[in-house]
Amino acid sequence: MKTIDTYKDESAVDLCIRAYGHIEALIPFCKENGFSVDYEDLAGNNSCVINEVLKTELSSSKPLFSKKPIVKQSVSIVNAEQNLIDLVLQESGSIEGFISFLRLNNLTPNSFPAAGLQLRVNELDVVNTDVRDYLRSISHKVCSGVFDIDASGVPANVLLNEDGTPLLAEDGSYLLAES
Repeated sequence: MKTIDTYKDESAVDLCIRAYGHIEALIPFCKENGFSVDYEDLAGNNSCVINEVLKTELSSSKPLFSKKPIVKQSVSIVNAEQNLIDLVLQESGSIEGFISFLRLNNLTPNSFPAAGLQLRVNELDVVNTDVRDYLRSISHKVCSGVFDIDASGVPANVLLNEDGTPLLAEDGSYLLAES
């Protein structure tokens, strides 16, 4: 039995194409390894079984895809007065990619990322390239300003340390006081 190791953030599609060179093997590959087609290995360092019979059958035809992972990610830096919806709109052209963006960055819908924090953006989650490209062409950062920001640039409902600095979560986002 032959296996392949997984990489951080590699999806079932990425693994399948790397193992077999064909998307046609996706369903049997997922069944063999006990995961769904939307599987994503966020940690990496796992192993997956390769069905040699299926690999032999598929090797006789020309691969449909490159064996390189198809996930392309970029980084977006949070600006002051931006919330998560602003970032998703700016980077994907629509808020339809909101949940994917949260999952990719291990955030929750009520997270308020600190200015300067770098967040990953999956290029496959771009919903409206026209809107995204337009915002980039005019160098515009979406900032709704829906949070009450004080003179220091910190939202008014952020919990503070004794020295007055914002209390941050492990992911770098502000910890908000309950309303």
